[in-house]
Amino acid sequence: MKTLASLLVLMAQSAALGAGFDINVLTALASQTKSVEELLERLPADYKQNYVLVYDSQSLQKATPLQPRAILYGRGESGLTLSFSTIMQGGGNSQAVEAMQFDPRARRFDMFDISYQAPGRAAPVVSKNPKMCLSCHRADARPNWAKFDLWPGVYGSDAFLREDSIERRGYSAFAQTAGAHPRYKHLAGIEPTGRAYFDRAPARRLQEIFSNQNDLRLARLVAELKGYEKFKYAIAGAVDNAGDIEGYFPESLKAGKPRYAQVLEDTYSAIDGFHRYAVKRHMSLLDQPVTDAQIQANP
Repeated sequence: MKTLASLLVLMAQSAALGAGFDINVLTALASQTKSVEELLERLPADYKQNYVLVYDSQSLQKATPLQPRAILYGRGESGLTLSFSTIMQGGGNSQAVEAMQFDPRARRFDMFDISYQAPGRAAPVVSKNPKMCLSCHRADARPNWAKFDLWPGVYGSDAFLREDSIERRGYSAFAQTAGAHPRYKHLAGIEPTGRAYFDRAPARRLQEIFSNQNDLRLARLVAELKGYEKFKYAIAGAVDNAGDIEGYFPESLKAGKPRYAQVLEDTYSAIDGFHRYAVKRHMSLLDQPVTDAQIQANP
């Protein structure tokens, strides 16, 4: 009874701060559960309704078209995102929930691993910013999520995906068995047509949430740079109109032509490099993301 009362107090305090279901409430809730399935069952409804499914995962939480990784983001108000997988391979742990909390005051992300080391028998062990998370998300953690309008490996990977796409076939095959799965059954709106899922454009919504949060993080990092006070207005102008970045470099840098040319090349490369990679990977995945053999195997 005392623990339940503490949990209610935490939820009330979080709501009062406008944070809603944050990492403090999640870990308190997790301490009352003994499995990933039990934790999923007790999550707030908006986390069960707002999620994106990844069929080709680049994280430690692996995925297949029929066993996608689920990333739950709720309404995005609390800054908390959590995810789970059903596959144990490649260093990942299917008995764990990963969480990422954004703190708008500190303008930082923190990573959490909630690991059920004795599923069904004991509460999980919670680790903050473990090395295995920061190895991908970096020391100053940030989301690994592509910009609009391509999200390779995600159901709903293309903002303009056709209804007859191969990707939708894969989702339909997954949805036919998801209702009986001990974890996926807790996610709302999964059905073979995929209309409820695809119509809400979950990948785009998650990108909007992450972009708003990461913009604040980037602003902090920029403000911490040496020389920020001198060039802060030029930086703001470049962010506002990135197509004309040359006009914002200081004249002292332009004077050293060989060095300036290299800086300019590196800058443009950084801007479009990831997008070109994303397009290439996206097209390779769309070519055949789900085979008939995978669908029929139904692992």
